[in-house]
Amino acid sequence: MPGRGARDLLRSLAVLAGVGAAAAAGIALGRVVPAWRLRVAPPVDATAVPPPLMVDLCAERRPDGTLPAACAPSGSRGAEATLIFGGDTAAIDAALPVLALRGLDFPFLATRDLLAGADLAVVNHEAPLGDGAGDGAPFAWGKEYLYRAPRASAAALAGAGVDVASLANNHAVDHGARGLAVSAEVLGQAGLLTLGAGATEAEARRGVVVRLGSLRVGLLARCERQLGWDLWARQFAAAGG
Repeated sequence: MPGRGARDLLRSLAVLAGVGAAAAAGIALGRVVPAWRLRVAPPVDATAVPPPLMVDLCAERRPDGTLPAACAPSGSRGAEATLIFGGDTAAIDAALPVLALRGLDFPFLATRDLLAGADLAVVNHEAPLGDGAGDGAPFAWGKEYLYRAPRASAAALAGAGVDVASLANNHAVDHGARGLAVSAEVLGQAGLLTLGAGATEAEARRGVVVRLGSLRVGLLARCERQLGWDLWARQFAAAGG
């Protein structure tokens, strides 16, 4: 028969395996239950998920004042649109000394025309944004790498032609709940849409439908589920560290 320590470990692993699916849809920022009161979370009620956010890029000009090519007068292009999906993107880590010298627009010099020429450009923003303690405290529990991009980098993304930023990733709460909230706010102020995270699980699961002329593009953002990630997000990261 296993000893007390082994039994406690097995119980912990069982709890980890049964925790709900918050991280599969982004990060929830609700009240955190103490770990010793942790229970398996019920599935999110699909009826509670808000309807998709509808955005008409042909009616709302981009921050640089341009319109996507797909918004040209009907018949000039037909039902066509160019979409770009970028991977992990953030002004962080070893790039910061170079960016301090050359500016936050420097990484986009070679791709600006490509991004701006697309009708819709989407990236995964692999870090929270912020500049000081008021933008969230570092939270490194169980993490090898901790990232944060400067606030001004949001304007650089928008200026480069990025339209949408996903926040459903394992670094979104590197600076806790406050850091995530600031990230969504700063990106929104720069003119970018965000998805994949929110104040509740239902909000995190919310999609975006973008109108491009006669076309509709639906977007969802999800984060890979890993053992222990749900516990980390619910019990620690959502509490702000």
